[in-house]
Amino acid sequence: MESSMEELEVSGDELIIYVFYVYRPSLGEFRRAAPYQKLQHIPKTGRICTKDNLARLMKKMKQLYGRVFDFTPTTFILPNEYKQFIKDFNMEGNEGALWICKPSDLSRGRGITIIDNMDSLKYDQQSVLQKYIANPLLIRGLKWDMRIYVAIPQMRPMKLHLYTEGLVRFGTDRYDTAQLGNLFSHLTNSSINKYAHGAGAEGTQVHDNKWTIS
Repeated sequence: MESSMEELEVSGDELIIYVFYVYRPSLGEFRRAAPYQKLQHIPKTGRICTKDNLARLMKKMKQLYGRVFDFTPTTFILPNEYKQFIKDFNMEGNEGALWICKPSDLSRGRGITIIDNMDSLKYDQQSVLQKYIANPLLIRGLKWDMRIYVAIPQMRPMKLHLYTEGLVRFGTDRYDTAQLGNLFSHLTNSSINKYAHGAGAEGTQVHDNKWTIS
């Protein structure tokens, strides 16, 4: 894997080389790094940076620590857990439930679908299927999420720097479960909503689909 940039920094008699990778370096690349080289990634972050791996870890944490992890929705990894999903889908009390299907290793809202019946379930790669939160907290009738940024300069001991500023991202159409195919209503990804017919569409009062937290 090629590094995208190298930056040299001299501090006193110490030479430090920062190596920036476009993708996550392999463990072999971490091991081969010289003592004076610094990489902008942390080893094994792929364990939490793909949706399927994160789902596995959250299930394991729920088994270990119980109800404190009840905030995570019912989740299945497809195709391996397809039969378990069918069993849950057909359980009494789940009639009319909505499900959201996301490819495990894609970003920017690509490939996401929301379904309410088995005929609508389609996927062509490993995906994560979760019970959809059908009654989310809305702001002015819009779905939203928060982006809070944390810098981790070292792991042992762990250091965290929480940025005071962040983002609130909005959908650009009013939330409506009668329009499951309307991604402007159900997803908050900026890469999708920038193509809406004007931020604050459908008579909403949000004229910019991104706010700063402050």
